[in-house]
Amino acid sequence: MEVRAEKVTEGVGQTDCFEFIAPGMCVGVAATDVFVQGFDTLPRLVSPQTTAEAAVVYVPIPAALARDTASRGYKLTSVKLHYDLDVEGTAASCKLYKITRAADGTIASVAEVTSTCDHTDEQLYAADEHVVTVTPSTAAFVDDGESYYVALSITKKTTTDFSFYGAWAYYTRRL
Repeated sequence: MEVRAEKVTEGVGQTDCFEFIAPGMCVGVAATDVFVQGFDTLPRLVSPQTTAEAAVVYVPIPAALARDTASRGYKLTSVKLHYDLDVEGTAASCKLYKITRAADGTIASVAEVTSTCDHTDEQLYAADEHVVTVTPSTAAFVDDGESYYVALSITKKTTTDFSFYGAWAYYTRRL
């Protein structure tokens, strides 16, 4: 198998790479609106205009490159989300979370990861097409018992269509 890298950053096999996360891999949740799969020119998840409420898209970050050796595998460096609002919303947030599997087999824990977003909350819910970047404050190699997801929440007006087109996860990978 041949692996192509976006750029080699060190002579020890460390590369920067990315993975596309299709909208069909994501989950859209709202109290009364139902997210539907849509396709006009691009596949998308759509929360149609019916109710003024929070609509959340959960974006799982694939962990196929994780390894159980310290300083190996991948570290998540950023996530870009692509979505569109045809009418501005009233509130929004975009947060990164880490799930940690318990060693004793009990329920996993979830914690918000300190991160930055290149949009303010007001910019997140503006009527426009958006490409938003979320960056963890401290990138770390992902352990075999960990995984990440992003939660993008938009509080819509009754006339707002919220379309989510997918995401890109950016990594530094070390073999």
